[in-house]
Amino acid sequence: MTTRLGVRLDSARRSRLDEIAQSKGAPVSEVVRSLIDDAYEDMRRERIRRAVDELCGMNAGDMPDPEELARQLESAHAPCGF
Repeated sequence: MTTRLGVRLDSARRSRLDEIAQSKGAPVSEVVRSLIDDAYEDMRRERIRRAVDELCGMNAGDMPDPEELARQLESAHAPCGF
């Protein structure tokens, strides 16, 4: 489903938008959709980058060897009474 969006642009921005559309050989509406998609991906990548930075800043301490970690996880999440 698509919806209609009315946007008011000053003449300078409209000229820029027309120039982008002309250089891409695409309709203005397609260019606007593409610009929205690009901005959304930029925002998503920035959120991921911030999350990675936050995780990297956490002090997780020393990790046990894989076998010990497996034992700890099994004991912490073992089904009760089965």
